[in-house]
Order: sequence, then structure tokens, then C-alpha cells
Amino acid sequence: MTTWHDRTSLRARWSNAPTSDALLDDLLDVAKHQVIEYAPVLAEGAPVPTRYRYAQYMQAVALWNAQKAGPTDDAMGGESFQVRVYPMDATIRRIIRPTAGVPRVG
Repeated sequence: MTTWHDRTSLRARWSNAPTSDALLDDLLDVAKHQVIEYAPVLAEGAPVPTRYRYAQYMQAVALWNAQKAGPTDDAMGGESFQVRVYPMDATIRRIIRPTAGVPRVG
């Protein structure tokens, strides 16, 4: 049965993961929350789909990389206090909600 990533499973997949357990836990928690908020609701007690787990991994990496990238134009707020906005990448969104092919006639 597929479950959400934890520190051990994420480090096994991501060789450049942060060494801080607390930071990695935060990245995993935020990424999981973002996937849950974007994904279709699962039935109570349903197993975590593999694509949700994979999206959690990809979003954790994306959050980490965005944090390391430095200042960009994606901040909200004044000069003394800013909040960085890290939207979910389109690739990750398509993993969570794949688009179905639509037949075209003509």
C-alpha cells in the first residue's frame, strides 16, 4: 500500500535532500498539504495514489530549489516584510490531475 513520503523514503529518492531533519519534515508537510489541496478528494480510508506520493516528492524538491534560488519578482509585500509565493509547477499539477485525451474529428 502506498503511503506519503517520510524522511527516510524521501532521502532514498533525493540524494541532495537537506540534511536538517526539521527542514525536511517542513518541506514534506507543506508539499503534502499542497498536493492534498490541489488533488481530487480521496474516499475515506483510500490508499494514497502513487501519483500523489510522487507529486509530494516533486513539490518538496521544487520548494527547496525555489528557496535556494534567491530573490525574484514573485514576492508580495513591502520592502520591510515580504512573503515569497511558490506556486505548484504545471508538471506537478498534471501528475496529480492528468488531462485526458480528447478525440478530434475533422
